[in-house]
Amino acid sequence: MIENEIRAVLSQAEANGGIDRGWTVSTPDVLSIPENLRAQRIAGAFVFRARLAGSVRRVRIEGFLSV
Repeated sequence: MIENEIRAVLSQAEANGGIDRGWTVSTPDVLSIPENLRAQRIAGAFVFRARLAGSVRRVRIEGFLSV
């Protein structure tokens, strides 16, 4: 669910010409999340990597999603 939303936004950003092709999304392996965090419904880190299109040489964006 979360991964699909991240992918949808990145796909739209690519279609709009904001980012180049070749972006990636990494999701946490459920079994690697400690049991106490799973019990608290804490999902772990979702990471995406994308390159901005155009003249900007490098930008690093980190985001956190909370519920």
